Amino acid sequence: VSSTSTAASTSVAAPSTMGQKYYYKVYTIGSRNLNSGPSSAVSLTAQTYSAPGAPTSVSISANNVAPGATVKLSWSGASNGTNNPITEYHVHRATASNGEYSYLTSVSASTTSINITAPTTNGSSYYYKIYSKGTNENYLWSSPTPAVLLTCSFSAPSPPSARHISG
Repeated sequence: VSSTSTAASTSVAAPSTMGQKYYYKVYTIGSRNLNSGPSSAVSLTAQTYSAPGAPTSVSISANNVAPGATVKLSWSGASNGTNNPITEYHVHRATASNGEYSYLTSVSASTTSINITAPTTNGSSYYYKIYSKGTNENYLWSSPTPAVLLTCSFSAPSPPSARHISG
């Protein structure tokens, strides 16, 4: 802490570890080395943060749909983290449940559903996971939701049966 003769406040170092507390006391130093006693101690504590919760009740409005069909992906809102409110949800998609999930889109924290498109190839599937994103850059993301499955399963109608027409 630096000393100053006219300032009523000064900058101090903040704790670098969550929950760590620093205590400070102020002394007055006179021109003839006549010092005051210490002030009452004041403390500064590093804030505690936690990641936001993952969304819950994730569902798809329909499954086994026609190629390219649009369905609704819905979820219930998640809980904020400690000193880390949710700002948005990120939706990720993969072609296998244990595959690599790629970012698809993000929506505001007040949104709890989006329209998604089924694969365009019959028999193909997409898997979706949703993450909550908070404001604190060190504790930004929730764990992902369990994957939900959207399958394209479409059977073409049978061709009309041959009819014999006599004339």
